[in-house]
Parts: sequence; structure tokens; C-alpha cells
Amino acid sequence: MPLSELKVPSKPRNPYAPIGEALLVEMNEYVFPETGVVRHSQSRCLRIIKDLSRLKYQNILITPLIHAADLVQTHQMLDAKRSKLSAALPIYNITSRLKVVPQYLLDSELTKAIEMQEIRTLPGGKLLVRPPRSLPVRQQHKLLEQILKSGLTPVLVEPESSLFRNGLSNVIALRDSGCLFQLNLNKIMDRGPFSNRKLHVRSAGALEQFYLGSGISNINKVSLIKAWQRDTLLYECLEKGKILNQQLLELF
Repeated sequence: MPLSELKVPSKPRNPYAPIGEALLVEMNEYVFPETGVVRHSQSRCLRIIKDLSRLKYQNILITPLIHAADLVQTHQMLDAKRSKLSAALPIYNITSRLKVVPQYLLDSELTKAIEMQEIRTLPGGKLLVRPPRSLPVRQQHKLLEQILKSGLTPVLVEPESSLFRNGLSNVIALRDSGCLFQLNLNKIMDRGPFSNRKLHVRSAGALEQFYLGSGISNINKVSLIKAWQRDTLLYECLEKGKILNQQLLELF
């Protein structure tokens, strides 16, 4: 069903209602500076988390992008960082809970890591995967097929940056193969001069369900979430996204 055909309440009861009670947030360079190019202090990380907490997001799932090279060491680093951040939450009067599940770059190294059982997933064996823009569509489908055969369900992160641009038929083919998607609110709600809003909404309308998340690459993006929550399109997305986001509570 296209998003435009969904029935949306004209006056939502709570304009700041959390997305399915849990929000996926990708903010690599802020929360996990070791995985990003730009390094930021922990205080800046906590400012973002506190702002999200004020917007009623009490369950925040942080999804840093990592490469499937040395996963054991990388996972240990992520665990240590999450523990350090969680320990600082009471100092900043933050009541939100944090969990970390990495998103993995889609490449041949990832399929090897899956065989070695060195990956971490969402509830139900769902694996966060980011297809690189440089990877040809045919190669993407081949790797995703291998992941599906392993018994895992690929959740394609931020498809607006790559997969949607390859055409609606590609989105439908991936959907029918069993893949899921995590849409990025930054892209869906963007109204900038270079926005592909119509393309994103049309592609999202072809999906039956998807996770909803947000990439926080700039601390000012947090304030945008407040504006998005007043947008009718957001509530249309909520109807499709809230079921899968609700399942994330199993992690907390």
C-alpha cells in the first residue's frame, strides 16, 4: 500500500511519540569516534543522547558502521565504549537506555564472518547491512542471496543513498527475495534543494514493513527530529515502521 493511501490521524495524541518505543541511531563519529574520521569528545556524544532522551526516546539502539575485518576486537571495543557511555548517563540525568548492534559493510568479508559466526544481529536473526554505492547491483544481490541462504535476514540500512537510486524494480526485487530495510528519516524527510523526497516516498511505499532510524551526523540534526514529528508523512511512515521497531525492545 502506498504511503499516501494510509490513514493518518489529523491530530496525533502525542506529537513526540517515540517510533515504536525504540529508535535506531547511527552517529559513528560522535558516539564511537574510533570508527569515524572525525573525533568528538564523550560530552558531545552525551549531548546528543540527552537531546534524544528529551524527545521521549527512552530506548536508543546505536548502530555504528564497521567492516568485517577483525570483528572480535571491534566488538570488544564497541562493548567497552557502550559501557563507558552508559555509566555516564546518570551524571547527565539521562534516563534512556543504550544498546549497540553494528551495521556491517556488505562485502565478501562479511559472508566469511557469518560462516565463522562472528556477527551480531537484531532479534529474529536480522542483520544490519549497508551496501556500498560502489558495489554493482548484481554483486549486491549475489552477496545478499548468500546471507539469506545462511538463515539470516539482511536489513538494508539507508537504502535511500544507493538502492533506491537503482530504480523501484530493484527495491521490489530485494523485498521479494526476503530482505528488509531500515529507512533513514534524514533522507525521507529532507526538503532541501537536492532532495529526492518523491523517489524515497515512492520506494518506501513499495515496502510492506521497514525499520525506522536516523543518522545523526551533525548535532543540529537532533532538533530536526522534533520538526519531523509534526509532519504528516512521518505518521504515514510510523504505520509501517512501528511494528519492527517495537521488536527492538527485546534487546533492552
